[in-house]
Amino acid sequence: MPHPEKSTNTHLTQKYAEALETNGADRIIFDDQVRGFGLRVYKSGKKVWYFRIFKWGKNHDKSLGLISEQNCSSARKLASTLRGQFDQNQNPIAEQKETAAKLTKNSREPSLTFAYGWSIYVDKHLEGQSARHYQDTVNMAKKHILPNFGNRDPSSIKKREWLAFMEKHRDERPGVARRIASAITNFYKFLDRNSAFTDLLENYPAPPVGGIAPPLQPRTSRIEEIEQVRDYWRAIKTLPNPSHRLIIRFLMLSNKRAGEVRNMRYEDVDFSKLIWTIPSNKSKNRIAQEVALTPTLMNLIIESLAGRNHGYIFSTSYGSKPITLGTKLSKKLSEAAKVGHITPHDLRRTMSSHLRDLGVEPEVRKFLRGHKQGDIADVYEQNSMIDRQRKAFLIWEESICIPANSK
Repeated sequence: MPHPEKSTNTHLTQKYAEALETNGADRIIFDDQVRGFGLRVYKSGKKVWYFRIFKWGKNHDKSLGLISEQNCSSARKLASTLRGQFDQNQNPIAEQKETAAKLTKNSREPSLTFAYGWSIYVDKHLEGQSARHYQDTVNMAKKHILPNFGNRDPSSIKKREWLAFMEKHRDERPGVARRIASAITNFYKFLDRNSAFTDLLENYPAPPVGGIAPPLQPRTSRIEEIEQVRDYWRAIKTLPNPSHRLIIRFLMLSNKRAGEVRNMRYEDVDFSKLIWTIPSNKSKNRIAQEVALTPTLMNLIIESLAGRNHGYIFSTSYGSKPITLGTKLSKKLSEAAKVGHITPHDLRRTMSSHLRDLGVEPEVRKFLRGHKQGDIADVYEQNSMIDRQRKAFLIWEESICIPANSK
């Protein structure tokens, strides 16, 4: 760490960082919101987002990217993620260095392995991406790519090997396969621009996975035709797990986020008033919501509980853990319904789109989606959206031919 170096605290914003003058000295301005997150200013004029934490008797520092390449909000999220990992006694900063060191400890010079190149890629390229993209890509590589190819010379990995590797993942988990293909493609493009690796790749066609075929089912964002929606509803019966059948039906009829439905607990439901309260800490926009329940939605809840009076509503572990939804489930259901690949979030888009066509008022549709929309909270307070929600749900159920007392 260069010295002398001064540090202060303030609320960091992108505008503040861009306007800050260097004053001819290296310094760090720490954020007053996320501990350890800061803006590092060099006397040369260079400004980077920065993270520092004191743990185990020493400082752990990491650059989070230039302010021109990474906005303040994304950098703060990444710093918060790092902070959380350190709070759990993990050291993500040292992990990349340790991985490269283990692979090269017996070499006089750093071995140009896939893992070594990946550690450079993470430091030089991924840090400029969003916090979520950064974490997802690092975790995906650690779980799927590095165990298979980490010790290999990147130029020695033949396209045939990558294709076999990708075909396996494409068959088992198509969502992960798309992310792996994208990561490998971007990684090889990066290596081709890196002086340590470019000679190795000079006669090698990078990237090696660009020609991989996409999943057989085309990606879509909603079910367009109402008859296809009915086909999808009927296809739910083909799912072997009854708990999966119940939660997919609930998602299809409630217009709520998968995470909100998965985390619904017994105590969140008022069985006498037919109302489900989503607490603020479980809502994406951090606003508590009251959701009207129709007889059909209530029947799905009661059937899923199977006599329980505790825990998560939709669960395969007697309420102790929320149910898991994955890409295999979505793929199987989409194939049975003969529609494009539909995810749980696409069911929200489907319902919102068709409610518009069925004449449901815009303010009701916005409220059903649970978005933070201007004066919607005021409308709710003044007019009570409960009855209007329930009416919209019943219109939707009727449109896809579901009797009022259906399970």
